[in-house]
Amino acid sequence: MNGVRAPAACGRMSLAAAIVAAIVAAAAAVAHASHARLVRSGPSSLTFEIAVPEPIVARGEQGDRVVLPGYGTFSPAGAPELPGRTFNVAVPGGGVARVSWTVSASDDLGPLRLRRVPGERFARGADGMAWSEPYLPPDPWNGELPLETVAVGETALMGRQPVVPVRVSPLSRAGEGYLLA
Repeated sequence: MNGVRAPAACGRMSLAAAIVAAIVAAAAAVAHASHARLVRSGPSSLTFEIAVPEPIVARGEQGDRVVLPGYGTFSPAGAPELPGRTFNVAVPGGGVARVSWTVSASDDLGPLRLRRVPGERFARGADGMAWSEPYLPPDPWNGELPLETVAVGETALMGRQPVVPVRVSPLSRAGEGYLLA
């Protein structure tokens, strides 16, 4: 099981991310989030661990998929399908969020032929009836993996509560293979 924890590694695979925010109130939101655990908090910061689940590598004709339970994908149509998940961290009104992270341990998944995300387009039949059909558009990333392992978005409102989205994309390229943080 992977985890986001600072500074020690947790589990066989762990992604350590010290999420430092100018808040204390975020502790409650993080503590209840699936696969996230509060490590410590103070008057102007908190550190939490994100547990990255054990991967399932599903091999198929269209390529390999790295499946992480509870994760989806941020990949656009045509790009390699990479697992990802967003964690929303509560920020008190007027608070400022700053994120820092480290990878404390990773697993070498070896060489993979990643499945590309299919697209959908409209087609018209002989009878004039339209339907959608799957197709494989060109790779918008041209074979590269542009996603950062951890990225923070802009603070937004969830109801009346300011939150900052922390996006975790734990799969990265390493030479001819792939690593899972």
